[in-house]
Amino acid sequence: MNELERGFIQQSIADLHNISRQIKENHFAILTDSFLNETFRTLHTIKGTAQTFGFSDAGNLAHSLENMVSGSKNNALFLADFADILHEGILLLIGSFEPDNFQVSYSFADKIKQFQTNSKPHDFAENLLDEFPASITASLSASEKLTLSSALKHGKNLFVLEIGFSPASFAAEFKEFRADLSKTGEIIAALPSSKFAKLKQIGFQIVFASKENVKAFADKHSAEITFELHGNFANSLQGVLTKIIGHGKNTAKKLGKNVEFVIPADDFEPDVKLLKLIFDTLLHLVRNAVSHAIDVKGRVEIDVKSEENNFVLSVSDNGKGLDTAKIKAKAIEKNLISNTADLSEAEILELIFLPEFSTAETLTEISGRGIGLDVVKNLTEKAGGKISVKTESNKGTTFKIFLPKTF
Repeated sequence: MNELERGFIQQSIADLHNISRQIKENHFAILTDSFLNETFRTLHTIKGTAQTFGFSDAGNLAHSLENMVSGSKNNALFLADFADILHEGILLLIGSFEPDNFQVSYSFADKIKQFQTNSKPHDFAENLLDEFPASITASLSASEKLTLSSALKHGKNLFVLEIGFSPASFAAEFKEFRADLSKTGEIIAALPSSKFAKLKQIGFQIVFASKENVKAFADKHSAEITFELHGNFANSLQGVLTKIIGHGKNTAKKLGKNVEFVIPADDFEPDVKLLKLIFDTLLHLVRNAVSHAIDVKGRVEIDVKSEENNFVLSVSDNGKGLDTAKIKAKAIEKNLISNTADLSEAEILELIFLPEFSTAETLTEISGRGIGLDVVKNLTEKAGGKISVKTESNKGTTFKIFLPKTF
C-alpha cells in the first residue's frame, strides 16, 4: 500500500467517524440539508477514490449509501429508521477498509433495498440514460443520474472523456484539467479507468455536460471522447423521434426482442412546447409497445401529422393486440370494477389508462410498475387533447393522440 492509499484510508475513516458521531448525538435531527449534503459529499468522494484505488468493497458500499442519502428527502421511512440504517452502514463502511474482516449481512442488504424501493421514482426522462454504456451508469449515484437527465432536458450534450495522469504530477495536472474543463461544461462524475494501467498512469472516465464542441478541449489535453449523447430536445421533429427510437431499440435489446421501427419521412417544425409533449408521450407509448405488444419479433410505427385543426400523434404495432379478458380480470383483482360489471370493449380498454394499472405478472426494471399509459393520458388531457386506442387480436394495436393546435 502506497502513501496515497494510506492517506485516503486514514482520512476516510476520520470523516466517517465524524458522521457516526453526529448521528449518535443528533439521532432525531440529522435530516438537515447541511448534514445530508456533507454526508453525500463524503460518501461520493470515498466511492470515487475507493474505486480508483481498487477498494471495490468500500466503493460499492459507499455507492449504495450515497444513493440512500440522495433519496432520503423523498423517502417514506421514519427518521429513526433512516438514522439507524445509515449509522449501521457507516460502521460497515469503516470496516470495509479491513477486507479480511469485512462482510455485509443479508439483513443489512435487505434494509438498503427496502429503503430504495420505497423512494419515489425519478423522472421518466432518466430512461434516456439507457443509451449510456452500462459500465458508466452502474457506477453513477442516483443524484448524478438526475443531474444527467436534467442536463439532457435543458438541451445540453453529454460526454465521457478518458484521460490518464502521471502519478508523480497527478495532483497538479488533475487540478488544472478540472479547472479547464469547468470552463467548457459541467463535470458530473469522475470514474476510475483501468485503460491506463499498462502505462502506469492514474486513469479516469470524466462524465460531463456541455453545449459546446469539446473536441478541441479533448485534443488539447490528449483525452479521448469515448461516448457522447446529444440533448434530447433537438429543434426538429426528426431529432426527437430519433431519440425515442434509440430508447426503443435499447429496450428491445434488453428484452431480447427484434423490433423494426418506422418513423415519418416528412418533417414540419413544431415549437419547443409541442416537441416536448411529443417526446414525453410517445416515449411511453413506444416503450409500452416494445415491452408488452411484441413477443419476439415485430414492428412499431410512429407518425406525427399536422392537420387542419389538430396535431395527431400515433404509435402502432403489429403485435398480439390487447387482451380485453385479461384486462378486465386484472381490474376485478385490483377491485377497480366489480366482478359483475358489464363493460363494452371500449370501456374495458379505458381501464389501461388508470394509475398504476398493469397486467404484467412480475415487477421488472422495464414493466409491471403501471407507470406509463396514465402519464400519457394526463399529459394529453392537460394539453386539451384526447387519446384513443384500437386493437385487434394478433394484428396489433394503435394509440392516437389528438391535440388542438391552440394548446
